[in-house]
Amino acid sequence: MNGMRYAMAVLASALGLLLLSPLLVIGLPIVAATWAMGKLSGTLEPTVMRWPQIFQFDPLLGWTARPNLDGHVLEDRHDVFHVVTDKYGWAGKTTLEESEVVVLGDSHAWGYSVDHSRAFFNQNSALPIKTIGVPGYNMVQEFLLLEQVVHQLKGKLVVWFVYVGNDLSDNLSPEVEGYRTPFLRQLRGQDGWEIVTRHLSPEKWKCSDNRKLQRFFAVHPALHSETYYAGRAYAACEFLLARGARLCRDAGADLLVMSIPGYVTLSDAHMQAHCTARSFTHATDRELPDRKLGDICRRLNVPFETLSARLTIADYHEQDDHWTEAGHRKVADVLSAVHRAWKRDTHD
Repeated sequence: MNGMRYAMAVLASALGLLLLSPLLVIGLPIVAATWAMGKLSGTLEPTVMRWPQIFQFDPLLGWTARPNLDGHVLEDRHDVFHVVTDKYGWAGKTTLEESEVVVLGDSHAWGYSVDHSRAFFNQNSALPIKTIGVPGYNMVQEFLLLEQVVHQLKGKLVVWFVYVGNDLSDNLSPEVEGYRTPFLRQLRGQDGWEIVTRHLSPEKWKCSDNRKLQRFFAVHPALHSETYYAGRAYAACEFLLARGARLCRDAGADLLVMSIPGYVTLSDAHMQAHCTARSFTHATDRELPDRKLGDICRRLNVPFETLSARLTIADYHEQDDHWTEAGHRKVADVLSAVHRAWKRDTHD
């Protein structure tokens, strides 16, 4: 009896497997393909980083961009973009030795917000541009970086990007978003400034919150008005540009200053809305920063270019002060024209 039951169970199992065989034939390849795709996607999926992950601490500069990056950065306001850095954390494949133009600046110079293959420094294959910008830098950090590389700049055109949106204000602050940064402090009883770096460390700055203070005091509109704060900011800027011009001159390089406007200052309507949102009631002048910077450069005998007349709001990402690919193309065209004029002047 037990043998009969066993035989019947075996027969039922065999029949069940026979009935399932078509499903196994169809299903097993699907299961195998799903498993393989899962493994492959882990290999092919791009590395995605957020803002803090592209930096590393530097005891002199506060931070630098990480070297040898090849991945994607997630910008929450619009999209991801591909970045590639060299052994120094600078963007682009061109080396300092190969370049004729060296661009010094912040995230605009680094190509933040677009694939580096489409950034201004890769737009013109006939013009070797080396950008040594780092996201978040103020002009103090840029000057200190210039000091480090100045011995490699002989015979080159150095273009110093000055972003009006936050460079001038950040020069006076010991921190940016909690990152400790070199800054300028006015000497008491003297007509001068000193660069302060002794507070730098990997530890977060907790003594104050600079960005909240900026929002409270409406720093950006204040730079477009004849305020006491603007006077200090432009004086500090002149101190740095004067030292930078002297460095370049002594090294046999030529310096040109190029101002970058914030997108909110490219129209009267945007400027008014910006001031209203920050309860800033003083009269503002959208052209004031360019006039101030132009005057500084004339006193220093340094050429000055502004991007205010070249860029429109459409060249910036929405709610973001960084350029779109179209904006980068325009900046590349401006740099090409500046380079041609420089070559003509230096070879005549």
